[in-house]
Amino acid sequence: MHGIDELPARYGRDQITLLTRDPEWLFAFWEFGSEPARLEVVHVDEWSGALTPVFHKDVDAVGSCYVRVPVAGEVYAARLFRANGIRLESNTVRTPPGRVSDRQDAAWAAVRELVAWEDFELLATSPGAVGRRARWFEQLGASHSAPRGSGHGPGN
Repeated sequence: MHGIDELPARYGRDQITLLTRDPEWLFAFWEFGSEPARLEVVHVDEWSGALTPVFHKDVDAVGSCYVRVPVAGEVYAARLFRANGIRLESNTVRTPPGRVSDRQDAAWAAVRELVAWEDFELLATSPGAVGRRARWFEQLGASHSAPRGSGHGPGN
């Protein structure tokens, strides 16, 4: 492609980052020097802080991979180890619970109940509408309800 630089293969900074993909999967990406390493993903017990390995794999110094976790709704972290004992640790993540919420007291409202379809069309077609709509949504979020007779709520 013309005029677009490619992303560098390395940034020269040791780092490992862990992301949640869904209740059963994590995604890890890293750069850790120039030597191969061992990737380990651990379950983090929230009460005791104990770390229980759930995955391990020999990896290149720069890379990424998906990791399937055994239990949804839990906290996980990743670590990279070199043969010389140097270790690099990631952030911690929590996977979603992997089930429908058991909360029945919450009053869930569909966006369609709060916003007229014409507003969505305007958002998609009008230059500059994104900023106006963002401010409108911020105001809507602050009030949590649409004014009666505005056309932006049930029965309007």
